[in-house]
Amino acid sequence: MNSQSLFNKQKTDEYRLGRCIQDKLPNGSDLITEIIDLCNYCSIKKGRFCAIGRVQTATIGVYDQSQEVYVTHLEEQATEVLFCRGTIDTRNEESPVIAKILLADQQGQLTGGHLFSGTIIQEIQIDLQEMIEFE
Repeated sequence: MNSQSLFNKQKTDEYRLGRCIQDKLPNGSDLITEIIDLCNYCSIKKGRFCAIGRVQTATIGVYDQSQEVYVTHLEEQATEVLFCRGTIDTRNEESPVIAKILLADQQGQLTGGHLFSGTIIQEIQIDLQEMIEFE
């Protein structure tokens, strides 16, 4: 197997790990907005995160290959966040947070997809890992 085929031929970014931040995000707020605000408060430009807890509502999407767009829907009930993982780059104004989320309702039914704004926090614990570019 050709090892070059495993990597981006244009450029592979390398980072060193910086600070690790753990926080509880404010209830009633938008999850993506709060992740961006936390990064700005801590002066984190780039990082990765995972989060667990509960959301009041969730806007999630699945990529439609034929239309080449995300098709979103709103989960209008409170759900448990079983898994949420993503990356953040505050320098990317168009899409600073890219994340996937897995939710469970009270009956244990699962749903998930790409995380969008409009996901309102009920209680979220976040672990944020800073990524610092090599110079």
